[in-house]
Amino acid sequence: MKKSQWMALFIIVIMASSTVGFIFSFKEPSNTQGGSVKYKGQEFLTTQDGRWVTSINNVQFVFDNSPEQLDAEIPAFNFGSKVYIISDPNEEDPYLSYNMQKLAYTLQSTSRAVVDACDREEGCPEQTPIKNCVEDAVYLKVSEENKIYKEDKCVVIEGDKEGMAKAVDKLNLGLVGLR
Repeated sequence: MKKSQWMALFIIVIMASSTVGFIFSFKEPSNTQGGSVKYKGQEFLTTQDGRWVTSINNVQFVFDNSPEQLDAEIPAFNFGSKVYIISDPNEEDPYLSYNMQKLAYTLQSTSRAVVDACDREEGCPEQTPIKNCVEDAVYLKVSEENKIYKEDKCVVIEGDKEGMAKAVDKLNLGLVGLR
């Protein structure tokens, strides 16, 4: 055999063994640590990064806290098909942005249109609407005091990093029917 034939055979063997190895090593992805909890009939599994995940109607929902740790009372709400997520456009907090995205995902997964909105004109991007609590909305505010309350048609969540994460998780539980 010529050198080029050996090289071609070598590449074929490498590719074939890689393919076989990939096929036999593939398993169902498991990013859980093995911990689980049942909450209102729904199983929640812990992930490697300490979050909690559950699947409802083939949609996966992620929570930063175990549902058993969420003791905050959420006011009654009945959002329509469109919900605004209102925040201060001048607030540059990565945890606020993360919680807004997490809330938007849950709202969209429960068949609601989500629109980001500002609470004031100053600093608000040109195409972003300025809203208050006259329409269905969740108003997220960074604050040292953790509290959740209803104001007109808004569920207002005020809090620090941990407080806001817990409140958004609790609201998300309500949105998916696990109130």
